[in-house]
Amino acid sequence: MTTAVEVGNYGPRIREAGQYVRDCLELYKNALRARNTLIVEAVDQGYAGHQAARDAQVKQPHIIRILSMSDPDLSIE
Repeated sequence: MTTAVEVGNYGPRIREAGQYVRDCLELYKNALRARNTLIVEAVDQGYAGHQAARDAQVKQPHIIRILSMSDPDLSIE
């Protein structure tokens, strides 16, 4: 019978790769929050939603969703 140690000791490498994925996911979530906050602030100050969509390289319905999720009165939490 072959054990993991005999075929390359994958455990530590897999754990490291898993941690890297978790770290990247956290960075991604933080970047999304920062971008979305900036979009909401810009639109609140009069920046056009279609311009925000163009600048963020997303479709305008995505901007509408970001804006609707930022309104505490519309939240279902």
